[in-house]
Amino acid sequence: LIVCLFFEVPSALTTSSPSSLHRSNLKMCSSFVKSISNENIWTCDNFEGIVTEFCQKAANPRSRLMILTDFDRTLSAYLGKDGNPCEECHDIIFDHCYGGPAWKNEVDDLWDQTDRRFRGLSTMTEEKQVAVHDWWWKAANDLMKRGRLTREQLDEAVEAANTKPRPGCRELFRECHAAGVPVVIASAGVADVVERFLLINGVELPPPVSAQAASGAGAGRCGGARGGVYVHANRMVFGKEGHVIDFEGPLVHSRSKGNTFQALRDKHGPIFEDGEDPLVLVLGDSLWDVTSEQGLPGSSMRLRVGYANSPYDPIPQFRSTFHAVVTGDGDLDLPRQLLRAALDARASAASACPAAAAHHTPATDAADGNGSNAAEADSAAA
Repeated sequence: LIVCLFFEVPSALTTSSPSSLHRSNLKMCSSFVKSISNENIWTCDNFEGIVTEFCQKAANPRSRLMILTDFDRTLSAYLGKDGNPCEECHDIIFDHCYGGPAWKNEVDDLWDQTDRRFRGLSTMTEEKQVAVHDWWWKAANDLMKRGRLTREQLDEAVEAANTKPRPGCRELFRECHAAGVPVVIASAGVADVVERFLLINGVELPPPVSAQAASGAGAGRCGGARGGVYVHANRMVFGKEGHVIDFEGPLVHSRSKGNTFQALRDKHGPIFEDGEDPLVLVLGDSLWDVTSEQGLPGSSMRLRVGYANSPYDPIPQFRSTFHAVVTGDGDLDLPRQLLRAALDARASAASACPAAAAHHTPATDAADGNGSNAAEADSAAA
């Protein structure tokens, strides 16, 4: 495992000088980046420097590591069990649930209207694009309510779907859980389908622990364990008879993902402690997936990995949006390596200088005047 350490510790607490630690670990980080030789992975020109800074920040006890990811064809694979493109959340419901013959006709009509209304979407104004998306997601939600779908039907549909996890999905979640790294899933799909799919594929979904709750329990120190899985998607509400009768909160679609962190704060309380510097590994298969970052604190640094699954995906735009692009329905090994590098940096810093790590908290950093440099973090993310 490669340690990307770039963390200055007081000379009185270590036999190595900060400059020697810097040179040694910068070299190891460089080797890690150069080892990414998979022909299906593209990285930006300054990828080595961005990864190095990401790991440097991870070594700081003020940092809070997080995974922010899309679901459909990001955590799930692009190609399904039979080798054809996999079914996304709404496909799973409308293709495998049954609300009666009239309902099935309504489903067909919805897809016909979709073809007409979304035609020429890229030429529409932003306001018109949002309106078209609002129409579709409201129509889909209303259709699921009219179908009086049950949780049992949903579970059976997920089991029958031509959808499978992207290789490395289970391992990524397992590694996040072990390290107390929260995972935020921001999906335009259906939360009930997302969660059922992950559970039947061996992914544990521990509930999230807000910064407020962790602090009250005495476990909220920066860098400490505070993980869990947040799912921001269209969540069903079931009535007393077990049928879908409504959906929670506002519509969640690709043009509204910018509300992700506000919605999470409203539901779970503060995600970050005051003074924490979020380090966010962002995963997505669409250019719109990165809009989920909106609402993160200004001091946050984002490292983006995009999945250009199809040969028809706009590769130049992917390369201008993501720091690394995985093509050809690749696995989740690169995000796992990046997470491990950051965790190793954090562990090594704590081991090399436990007294300094214990000393730093958001409150003490504010008192000492050691606050984060938001402009520096933003420029690094860009």
